[in-house]
Amino acid sequence: LGIWFNRVPKLTPVWVANGDNPLTDHTSSELTISYDGNLAIFNQATNSIVWSTQAKTTTNNTVAVLLNSGNLILQNSTNSSDVLWQSFDYPTDTFLPGAKLGWDKATGLNRRIVSRKNLIDLTPGRYSEELDPAGPNQYIITLLNSTPYWFSGIWNGEYFTLVPEMGGNLLFNFTFVNNDQEKYFTYNLLDERTVARHVMDVSGQVKAYIWLENSQDWLMNYAQPRARCD
Repeated sequence: LGIWFNRVPKLTPVWVANGDNPLTDHTSSELTISYDGNLAIFNQATNSIVWSTQAKTTTNNTVAVLLNSGNLILQNSTNSSDVLWQSFDYPTDTFLPGAKLGWDKATGLNRRIVSRKNLIDLTPGRYSEELDPAGPNQYIITLLNSTPYWFSGIWNGEYFTLVPEMGGNLLFNFTFVNNDQEKYFTYNLLDERTVARHVMDVSGQVKAYIWLENSQDWLMNYAQPRARCD
């Protein structure tokens, strides 16, 4: 189960539900709302659930909706404000505009992005980008949940200090939030016609891309660490 850009002809997945458990029998599998109200991939041949949103629902009166932001949500069909689960809370390797990267202090949910195993295998790989769990308002890139090898620097109200190119940006609006409920970083497009993505790459670099209509290709406009030998 995946999400990709509809108006980008070069197939570009931005979220994968079951990358570590891909379907082997496409003919007997279906995407459905299960008996408990969760969105699920169901294998009819084995009468088993391959993947589920696993939301703590109190109703089976639910509906799945793919929002314009690329966020797949499960909501109460009679109350659209009652969101039971969302893919933005469980990103894979891509951080989309409007999503949050960081902590839900109430539940302990850590929204981080993790590279793929390689360019073909969508299983979670070796690298992750996340808010520094040690406390400083900065991002870190980590190898196999061990010692971080890159730091963004502290958020100064406009940008992270070791990423000064974020200042005066004409494409995005950056926001860092730290309150009683949450601590996260997000960004939004200044022009909604822009198609952009921020990826934890298999190389160990985090990269940002924008889609160029004239060349029909992705343009990388950011990469950290700048030199991979670092």
